Amino acid sequence: MLADGNARFLMMMTLVHMVNDGFEMVVPTLMPAIAISLDLSYSQIGIVSGSMVLAMGLGQAFIGIGSDVMGHKRHMIIFGVLISSAGFLTMGLAFSYPLLLLAGIFIGFGLSIYHPVSMAIITNRFNNSTGRAVGIHGSGGNMGMFLFPLLAGVLADLIGWRKAIAVFPLIGIAIITAYSISVKEEEIKLGKFEPRKLLVPALAIIIASIGMFNMATRGFFIYFPVTLGDLGFSSSMIGIYFSAFFGIGILGQYIGGYVSDRYDEARSLFALLIVSGTAMYAALQHPQGSTLVIFILISGLTVNMIWPIFFVLYARKTPPNLRGTGFGLFFSVNYLFAASSPLLMGGIGAWYSIRAANLLVIVTAIVGALVILILKRE
Repeated sequence: MLADGNARFLMMMTLVHMVNDGFEMVVPTLMPAIAISLDLSYSQIGIVSGSMVLAMGLGQAFIGIGSDVMGHKRHMIIFGVLISSAGFLTMGLAFSYPLLLLAGIFIGFGLSIYHPVSMAIITNRFNNSTGRAVGIHGSGGNMGMFLFPLLAGVLADLIGWRKAIAVFPLIGIAIITAYSISVKEEEIKLGKFEPRKLLVPALAIIIASIGMFNMATRGFFIYFPVTLGDLGFSSSMIGIYFSAFFGIGILGQYIGGYVSDRYDEARSLFALLIVSGTAMYAALQHPQGSTLVIFILISGLTVNMIWPIFFVLYARKTPPNLRGTGFGLFFSVNYLFAASSPLLMGGIGAWYSIRAANLLVIVTAIVGALVILILKRE
């Protein structure tokens, strides 16, 4: 059981995580409607989506270093939510492709702040129950990714995507205000800052493996709604399918946290990466009928089991006083991997076909599974 103070702290972190990760799924859900409104090509969709992810990746390395040098500061988390909220407001006012692109970069940078800071705080504070704490915290992200696409889709159908996207900054500001009031800054004593200790093969293997996995999931997140939009699905239905994916993922986060505390992480990741990649590819290739629901539930469960296992495995191989920098590097490199996926899939879709582009999802997941097995030989 968690102590009362730790339980309250973890609850607030989980709520902010809900907002941060929920924000990340708003643009993919609304992208079909945005693309129609601004007459975007597949390539432009890929550039906007990829640039947003690229901004998330580039920002995290610097944020992670700053959190280790200054101490893991709560005001960094507050600042991130406010920046991404401003990006959403800008996107709602965008009537041109360049402004849309700029807004996406703002959103991405704001979203880059939360994960390296929060994961360093949580893995250090809950050192004796890391898997459980990371799983609970991860479930908050899934709650956001469950609720926000559903809300975005329904609102877009009712009031249009521009007004719908303006709702989310209000939610973010409300939650971050509660966080700023209830969570107090803690004095954190950090050891000597020696980032060279992160230059070890085990960490590089983990980063490479989850990087390939991120390519698979990001490609799926961007082009699954586009595929459904091409088939005439409404924004509400797209939001419902995304919500099913992340809703079952709430359970997946808890199971993943349990697995990471009790079983071999590398072998578990190998199996889960193959199953999740296959299920995501099947959902892209067969986006109709009852089989789609099955593929969505399988992929949603396994994808979200994977995250906490990767996080705990990485934390255990990272010195506690370097976890901000370590997770900054972890997320930064992996978002760079992820940013390449919509760009590659957009190019392949424009030059060949979207079905050919979908192959990237299963191929990168399988490569990630093979890479993590190298860790067993270390």
